[in-house]
Amino acid sequence: MTWASQLGKYGVQAGGGGGGNSVQASYIVVAGGGGGGTGAYYQGAGGAGGVRALAPSGTQIEILAATNYSVVVGAGGGSGAAGVASNFGPGTPLAVATVGGGRGGSGSSGPATPGGSGGGAPGYGGAAGSATAGEGNSGGTGTGYGAGGGGGKNSVGGPGTGNGLGGNGGTGYSWPVNSTSYGGGGGGGNGQSDPGSFGQAGPGGGGRGGGSGGYPGPSVQPQPSMNGIAGKGGGGGGASNPARNGGLGGAGTIIISYPTASAPGTASGGTVSTAGAYTIHTFTSSGTFTLG
Repeated sequence: MTWASQLGKYGVQAGGGGGGNSVQASYIVVAGGGGGGTGAYYQGAGGAGGVRALAPSGTQIEILAATNYSVVVGAGGGSGAAGVASNFGPGTPLAVATVGGGRGGSGSSGPATPGGSGGGAPGYGGAAGSATAGEGNSGGTGTGYGAGGGGGKNSVGGPGTGNGLGGNGGTGYSWPVNSTSYGGGGGGGNGQSDPGSFGQAGPGGGGRGGGSGGYPGPSVQPQPSMNGIAGKGGGGGGASNPARNGGLGGAGTIIISYPTASAPGTASGGTVSTAGAYTIHTFTSSGTFTLG
């Protein structure tokens, strides 16, 4: 059974419909990003949280009036931990679910794991994490001093290289309703002194990787720029040196959008705003969406 047919099973129907008791809507559902690898040299980056989205120009879902739609927003993963799933829909099982991002690979916390997008492999080998079909891409491979970048919604995480360059994070997806990108992968860690040799953050909320020169000081906490961005499901950057933690994964988000002119009644839930001809409800924490 396809995910679209699951929508109809639980009171949300793809395409058609409308009328006085419903509204045609689009959405984006983003899970929490995975944390970067931690605890040893040249750690892989966290993969982005899984992303599923409908744009206004494509197939829509029918949101019914006087129906409560549960919204569960997944948290980002800690250093060396995977992100948490997000879910949108009425009842259980929920209609639209996305998988948390995979963690970055590490000699201490274990290999890269699969997720919405997979985590990057550590330097000196090891497999990258695989992705969930329709939600993201695999993490990058690791070689020598360079660890792999985390996968993003729109591209695979970049590979680390033997000359100490951490792989860049995979790119995210720009949702056309608000022209904002979500689901970027984290950058891989490295062991070189050049501060520019860590992996770059994937556009869409990823965190950059750590490097010997680009990650100064004795603290075991990650630099803020290594953390995935909350509300975008970005992966955390990988650490580079022992006893230093990888970046944290960014929490996910769920956004529901519908034409302002066609709304049959007052909708509630999340932070309400407008973007052009659309009303959008943005959830950065769990709650309930109700139309009319």
